[in-house]
Amino acid sequence: MAERSRRDVTLVDMLDLEPGDQALEVSVGMGVNLPLMCEKIGSSGRVFGLDISEGMLAQARNKLSSLPCVVELRQSLAEELSYPDNSSDALFHLGGINFFTSPRRALEEMDRVAGPGARIVVSDETVALVGGLRARLSRAILWLVPRLRPPTELVPDPHPQLRYLAGGYLFAMQRLINRSSARLTLQVAPHPLELLSGDLSPRVTLAKYVQRSLCTEARPCRRARSLPG
Repeated sequence: MAERSRRDVTLVDMLDLEPGDQALEVSVGMGVNLPLMCEKIGSSGRVFGLDISEGMLAQARNKLSSLPCVVELRQSLAEELSYPDNSSDALFHLGGINFFTSPRRALEEMDRVAGPGARIVVSDETVALVGGLRARLSRAILWLVPRLRPPTELVPDPHPQLRYLAGGYLFAMQRLINRSSARLTLQVAPHPLELLSGDLSPRVTLAKYVQRSLCTEARPCRRARSLPG
């Protein structure tokens, strides 16, 4: 259990979370990583978690009352994320992509949801042992079980940094999104009564739900950063 805890802390650290961030965990499972993520983003941040299993989500919900940040959970497929474009500061996935129906589609969806300056960390089991017979054994296992290979060729540009953890039994792909994002504003034509009063300027209105951009005056985009070498 202690080994698992150290591993998960390492992976969450790779997200470089900051206070106030909005983070999405794909395949949140029982919510093991929620306390680690909430600790970093604080009470002003928010974590969204999704999983295909309602049973897993039920166990994750049992943890919510003790967490120091707002957490929203929903049942969903990783290949069909029900979140707007550019709506997350960090995306995290651990332990499921090897079994996804379409790993490529899931990775594309994570890329779509990631906002400017966001980090994406995707991790799952593999076999990458080092040294002589161990290395040859690893290559044989990956040939026999190709789903254990890190799916780096499926990742959209920019290509990820690839790391191996847990003695070579876990891969971690890390990406930094440095694209720009246009600010979203909804403008509505003047009401007829406003025309009579001479007010011809469009007014900004709040709809029942408006997809917000991460780039606003109150909350500017994260600065473009480089992944550590």
